[in-house]
Amino acid sequence: MRQPSTLRFWEERDRWALRHVCEDCALYLEESRACAHEYPTSEHDRAHYEARPEEIVFCKEFELR
Repeated sequence: MRQPSTLRFWEERDRWALRHVCEDCALYLEESRACAHEYPTSEHDRAHYEARPEEIVFCKEFELR
């Protein structure tokens, strides 16, 4: 799911400690830094969001650890 990056998203993400990146997902394989379902992770990983991208991309396979 894609949506525009907004100030509201960043404020709510910080306020409620939203967990949405690969590193928070049960399907993320830390040893290989990859998705267990072999999805690309470049738009979903923590490093990508540290740069505050213009578009937010949520993975529909995300499973909270």
